[in-house]
Amino acid sequence: MLTYDILLSDALEKIPEFKNEYERLKSKEILGDESGNHVIFGYAFTPILIDAIKGNDAKLRGEMLAYVESMSNSDDHLVVEVCDYSILEALNDEFDDDFIKPLLGPSASEGYDAIKQYMN
Repeated sequence: MLTYDILLSDALEKIPEFKNEYERLKSKEILGDESGNHVIFGYAFTPILIDAIKGNDAKLRGEMLAYVESMSNSDDHLVVEVCDYSILEALNDEFDDDFIKPLLGPSASEGYDAIKQYMN
């Protein structure tokens, strides 16, 4: 089960591009060992995902959106919160609903809809 405690290490292992960006931001002291998951995913994961979507990198986009779906399906509400507030909220800011919704899995789409409700 994907839990908050293993979220970062799991994502870094599964998505090399995320690991590279995380390490780059740590080396520039933008992120540190004390940075929480919300900050790390907001600063490193989400920009890569947005770039993959905009750049039509279907492979990376698919891998990352599958990971977002697994986060959204977690039984750990803290993982779901990272997904909702550090990823899905940014996707809402960046893309039109008609474009982004078909790319999301069922659980992430449900989270996205919930975010739309509180943002309006």
